[in-house]
Amino acid sequence: MIAAKKTTARTGTTKETELQNIPPEDRARMIAEAAYYRAEHRGFQVGSQENDWFEAEKEVEVILSRPPQKAPKKS
Repeated sequence: MIAAKKTTARTGTTKETELQNIPPEDRARMIAEAAYYRAEHRGFQVGSQENDWFEAEKEVEVILSRPPQKAPKKS
């Protein structure tokens, strides 16, 4: 999947820079793992591998585009 480089009107930043800053290898690993679990869920039937990968890319992009969560304060 090609990363979008859309400039946002409000901030002037690119969508790419809004994603959590993780190495490409880690992003690829996350996608591969998500695609594997999708394939496992459908019984590893042949013919849907590309769809598994594309859907996993979307899933990972959504996860990485969320703002990082702050750890709860200890009382």
